[in-house]
Amino acid sequence: MQTVSLHTLKPNVTRQDAQRAFSVGLSARAWRMRSGPLQRIAEAYVPYRGYRVNYNMAGQEQSRFFALDTVTGSLDLFEFPRAPEGGQLLGVQTRNYLPSRFPPPRPRIYCAKKLYAPFFCRVSLNCAAVR
Repeated sequence: MQTVSLHTLKPNVTRQDAQRAFSVGLSARAWRMRSGPLQRIAEAYVPYRGYRVNYNMAGQEQSRFFALDTVTGSLDLFEFPRAPEGGQLLGVQTRNYLPSRFPPPRPRIYCAKKLYAPFFCRVSLNCAAVR
């Protein structure tokens, strides 16, 4: 795999904190029994595409920013209070990344479906409560 340059969000934990988190607890014990002690942690990058979603609810204009993985679209949406800015991003060069597999319109469709599902769930629950 070739090395690529990409932008990522700055990490919110150190490598040592991550290694410590994966070294304690029941799942860590099970892993040690099966495979031996954790030896190293590698950074891996999953591509996401950001979407600003504007909508009107109860007469008020709303705006939210979401990010959807562009490998399979199966990971949870990330929601941000606003689009990440330059100070929150970090440029890296890596070989540990997953290539994007979605053609351009597909992530937008997946994002819309993932956003609509909870909304319609909430609406149907509210309608059920009114009856």
